[in-house]
Amino acid sequence: MAYNNHVLLYRVPRAAFFTCALLLSACGSDEGTAQTASSASEPLDPCALVTETEAAEAMGAQTSESDRPSEANNEYLATCRYVAPRGQGLAVMTIMLHSPQYGRMGFRTAGEHPFDKETVAGVGDEAFRIGDPLNTLYVLKGDHYFTIGGNVEPDQARLLAIQATGRLP
Repeated sequence: MAYNNHVLLYRVPRAAFFTCALLLSACGSDEGTAQTASSASEPLDPCALVTETEAAEAMGAQTSESDRPSEANNEYLATCRYVAPRGQGLAVMTIMLHSPQYGRMGFRTAGEHPFDKETVAGVGDEAFRIGDPLNTLYVLKGDHYFTIGGNVEPDQARLLAIQATGRLP
């Protein structure tokens, strides 16, 4: 069965489409390419920003161990995924940590998305949340930009983000 490109676009989850667009915009820019002390050292692990115990508490169920999906980890982005049984399905929480060399630019680009956003006070240097359809908290602290999204309540994501910013260099 043949599909038109515009039909396929609607079959791709909006969050995945937005994330891909954000990554592609970061790849072609010269902005923020200077090495910082933290980016020259060992890369940060997004699974260390939110622990398995914290993820289980936030999702209200025991999680499986953390997962670092290879398709969502590269020199620009590190991803950690937690999965927990919920009802007849699964709850998923994802932490995405962007490379410090693109952190500020990536955060600014994310803020230009077409969805309604809500400023979140008291988290990092700046933070905002996008509800439906993304249900994601975006946080900038120094040159570090990360997101916490998925099946986690906004208040829980905010608490996790406060803890996570304390683990950043």
